[in-house]
Amino acid sequence: MNIFWYLFLFFLYGFFGWVVDVAYRSISTGRLEEGSAFHLPFCPIYGFGALLILIIAPWLVSFHWVVQGILVGTFVTFFEYLGGWFTEKFLGRRCWDYTGHLWNLHGRTDIEHWIGWCMASVLFLFWIHPAIEQWLR
Repeated sequence: MNIFWYLFLFFLYGFFGWVVDVAYRSISTGRLEEGSAFHLPFCPIYGFGALLILIIAPWLVSFHWVVQGILVGTFVTFFEYLGGWFTEKFLGRRCWDYTGHLWNLHGRTDIEHWIGWCMASVLFLFWIHPAIEQWLR
């Protein structure tokens, strides 16, 4: 795979992440919400996150799918935390705040999102990405 394939995946998953983010926020609040700090139908953190998952996934194939989901979900949760820290420190904007949520870490991530990321990781690794790769090739 070449750099253009990864660039394409970055934008594709950044767009898909934006769609899911808008849906999640809109359902949570009961009204249409924006899902990106850039006012575009694209969220870079999802594009970067997907690429990082694809980079680390080959090292996890020997583990049971449940363990893979937990490991990747934990990695993505850490990445979410770093993304929140980055946007606060360098962009001066807090894009999400889980301060009132159970077991949150500085309001940047929480146990609910860790569980969600673990489940989403399994879906991504075993169904979504393989289906997209097969469809695009």
